[in-house]
Amino acid sequence: MQNIRQYNCLFAFTSMGAHIDRSLNDGRGPPVFKICGQIHHRIGSLLPMTDQPPKFLQLYVYDTSHEVNNRIRSLSSDDAPDSPIQPQIVHELLQMLDTHNPFAKKFRIAKERLIEHADEEFIIRIIGAKEGDPVQYDMPTTDDLAMLVIGDFSLETFKRDIIIETRNYELKRISSLHPAYMALQYPLLFPYGERGFQIGVMYSGLQNRQANSRVRMTMQDYYCYQFHYKPGQPNPFLSYGILSNQAKVDARACIDENRLTYILNNQDKLRMENLQGISDAVSRGCINGEEMGKTIVLPASHIGGRRYMIQNYHDSIAICRVHGPPDFFVTFTCNAKWPKIIESLYHCGQKNSDAPDIACFFDNYTDVLGILTEIGSLHHVGYNNSNIIRDIFLKDINNASTKVTLWGHQASSFSVDNICDENDNKPVVILFVGCLAKRFKGEAYLSATAACTWYFNPDIPEAQMYYNK
Repeated sequence: MQNIRQYNCLFAFTSMGAHIDRSLNDGRGPPVFKICGQIHHRIGSLLPMTDQPPKFLQLYVYDTSHEVNNRIRSLSSDDAPDSPIQPQIVHELLQMLDTHNPFAKKFRIAKERLIEHADEEFIIRIIGAKEGDPVQYDMPTTDDLAMLVIGDFSLETFKRDIIIETRNYELKRISSLHPAYMALQYPLLFPYGERGFQIGVMYSGLQNRQANSRVRMTMQDYYCYQFHYKPGQPNPFLSYGILSNQAKVDARACIDENRLTYILNNQDKLRMENLQGISDAVSRGCINGEEMGKTIVLPASHIGGRRYMIQNYHDSIAICRVHGPPDFFVTFTCNAKWPKIIESLYHCGQKNSDAPDIACFFDNYTDVLGILTEIGSLHHVGYNNSNIIRDIFLKDINNASTKVTLWGHQASSFSVDNICDENDNKPVVILFVGCLAKRFKGEAYLSATAACTWYFNPDIPEAQMYYNK
């Protein structure tokens, strides 16, 4: 697992273009995979150009008698491993992919074809998916994913496919919408060449859907499902350390690219004409007509855009105007070896540093049952008296007193008018569910959370002793 990214690079069919920030991994924290800018996957030709060493998919076709050594030498100096690459491991992984990976099988067939017919022109066509194509749930075969085309062919025929020529100077960029996008870059995560996201996948269970609701799965929906924990199923996005982190970053970049492409192609539908003209010009202080207008405008719904940041800034200022500015900026750290964190690691081989999404809450939620003895009056606390609270006092079966503090709407809505009868001396038993144990100025009390609820005279076995008393 220590060098899993390097081993994956040895067998990747495509190259990943991105500006990778390696300054964070200095040994003082968990491994981090950080990129800046755009990610793109590119694929080359079957054979290297003259006097050029083979790289990526060319290693499956060219000079296979020295394949293990060629793969180890092809590793970039930027991806130097922490410990030496083991040729025995490389050989075993190579045998595994030759046996199970349909892309590796197809490139091996191309190698044999080149040996038998050195002067023949042919291409490898990695089949894409059109909108409306059926989703394939079983394991794909070699012919399902790729085919070898011999003789005359036109590249216009295969606009949605990945075309690999025998020799070509140019690297071709692969669309993130191609089902083989991830499988070509991460053969160790997808050793069977599993198909990835494709457009046009319908949601299931849409019999009672609302009008104008979405019926097709988005790229974010797909990857959210893939990232989710599934008991008993190894998850390539969770179980393989830094390589899984890289794949998740890659997927996130694909989602952002897909959204930006939609915004680019649908400026008219997003009603950008007013934002691209006078409104923007006035807000920037433009006075000349030649300064007006923008080519592309990101709406406020796009996370990270200028309008998104301005909208959130205005929302935060509005909150501060009503409730006052924040008094504290609090950050929390935790021990990564806490039992609750370790118990949350569902997948074999996963470490606590591989699961940054785990959030453990150690607040002690308490349910309290007792006889209602006093209802405090409403009073204001906090900055500019912006918060309303009410104290409720209870006694348990041993006459021990407890205070429960209600906040905001819960404090103002608490009432016993329909419960308590002035002519009846029968006590009122109350159950609070979801309180937090607090201590303020040496005094212990219970604070009601936003999810706290209460029940008068509950019909539960624990309350019977109060009724009998």
